[in-house]
Amino acid sequence: MSLSPAYKDIDYYNNDSRTKLYTVTDGDGVAVDLSGDVLKLTIKKDKGGSTVYTLSTATGSVGGDITVTGAGNNVVNVAFDHSFDEERSYYYDLYNVTDDETIMYGKFIVTQEIHD
Repeated sequence: MSLSPAYKDIDYYNNDSRTKLYTVTDGDGVAVDLSGDVLKLTIKKDKGGSTVYTLSTATGSVGGDITVTGAGNNVVNVAFDHSFDEERSYYYDLYNVTDDETIMYGKFIVTQEIHD
């Protein structure tokens, strides 16, 4: 099934444990069944640069967790807890490895904590 990737910026406060939910539907609003698919979220400083952080549904993934839930198996739960080196805008994409298509992409905006 071919999807048009959604553009969405993600705001992240450095070192916060965070879970975000994203509902994946096709152009007609119908749930896209992602059960059994391998999904990967990649964050980079520059679009063509080296990977800074990766999350995956694959067994043994390092750095985080992605799960698929919901009645239509189309709700993507992305859980992350990471310390980034600097406050800045990174780039990310959420990619369906199984179907070889991008689900979502945009800026991953990191804000440093101000408390001690």
